[in-house]
Amino acid sequence: MKFSKYQQDIFDWVQNGTGNAVVEAVAGSGKTTTLVNALSHMEGHIYFLAFNKHIATDVQKKVGLPNVTIQTLNALGHATHLKWLKANGIDGKFNGRKIPNILNKLVKDRKLARKCYHPVLEAVSLVKANHNGSNFPNLDSILQEINFPSDLTDPKALIVAILQESVSDPSEFDYDDQILFPVIYDQPFPTPQWVCVDEAQDMNLVQHAFIRRLATKARILAVGDPDQSIYAFRGAHEQSMPLLTKALSAQVLPLSVCYRCSRAVVDHAREIVPRMEHFDQAPPGLVTEGDINYFVPHKEQLILCRTNAPLIKMHRKLAKEGYKSYVLGKEFCETLLTALEEITEKGSPAERMANINQYRLLKLARTKSASVKMHINDIADTLLGFVEYGNMAIKIKSIFEESSDAVVLSTVHKAKGKEFKNVAIIRPDLMPHPMGSLGQETNIKYVAITRAIDTLVFLKGELS
Repeated sequence: MKFSKYQQDIFDWVQNGTGNAVVEAVAGSGKTTTLVNALSHMEGHIYFLAFNKHIATDVQKKVGLPNVTIQTLNALGHATHLKWLKANGIDGKFNGRKIPNILNKLVKDRKLARKCYHPVLEAVSLVKANHNGSNFPNLDSILQEINFPSDLTDPKALIVAILQESVSDPSEFDYDDQILFPVIYDQPFPTPQWVCVDEAQDMNLVQHAFIRRLATKARILAVGDPDQSIYAFRGAHEQSMPLLTKALSAQVLPLSVCYRCSRAVVDHAREIVPRMEHFDQAPPGLVTEGDINYFVPHKEQLILCRTNAPLIKMHRKLAKEGYKSYVLGKEFCETLLTALEEITEKGSPAERMANINQYRLLKLARTKSASVKMHINDIADTLLGFVEYGNMAIKIKSIFEESSDAVVLSTVHKAKGKEFKNVAIIRPDLMPHPMGSLGQETNIKYVAITRAIDTLVFLKGELS
């Protein structure tokens, strides 16, 4: 394998440099591949912290070095916490339903508890994600970003009660606690010589605190693309990589060659990220515009949009024309079904539309957050696309069922990490979204563009 000058510089730093380093990559630059190949230049015990289980499993197949432990950050936190519990004579167990159980204990009204399920889990997770190693964040700033049900009179009091019970007993822990508990209980951390961190742009504050503890004994090599930071809404720090660079006093190394995208796609992406370079052997590719009403999908086709509602209209168009398609996003499907519990499905399509718009108005009146308003509007606009179906819930579920040999419809957030030969972007006027923060919205557009391997089409107009 021939490595780029940027990859060679990273390997040289591993062998001859000192301290810590943060690699600023671009989309399609082989971040994980570079980390994997850097392992052979390291000495001592190495922890490779993958972004998710799928990547960890994939890396394990590629790495046969006995001195390398490959796992997710949560897996390391899990092992660290269990070791501490055992040393203190405490029987511990993982319980993925810890927060739902506390919710059901505190909220006696079963119907209200069901409606609270998703927003409460989101709120508690965000609060834990934003623990900075010393303190929890200001709750008001977190909770204003959550779409709580209208009949929950005091969301803050409920979240405080759940958090207090959640952190008071370390013997029972959930996914978020795997990182949080080793930090807040000041547990002994492992002492490898090296720690490699993938997808550093998506780290939250408590993960930063965890990495800082590891860095007291180990050298850190973290890789990420700061321009692909798009998960602030679920707790990732918008400035994760600059923050990590400062905290670790790290050297910054570039990784700027894109091996995924055609020259045309890279040239277009460079309007947002000028440091991006195309691979010498990249094909010419194509970036063009088209009319959404005359669009014909290709094989290996991904259709992207900033929001979900236009994807439902595109799904209907494709179905009428004989194309099989589905929408990515089981979580949003559940969100729609939860919203339906607050909106009666009975009545004519016109009555359903009125009910949905009333739901929209009630929700919008309860929040000042632009991002929550954006989410509420997307839920309502998406539901409006189903009012003509007899059973809205059944139809919603069917559209989100994944299928082989089908056109894939997705929001940009759900498509991150994926790549398709042909990508079409519908409603490009929503990138940037007028209700979003400019930094995150610019990153979202960059992520959308760089999902394309060969051809990228911007589909103008709205479906007739």
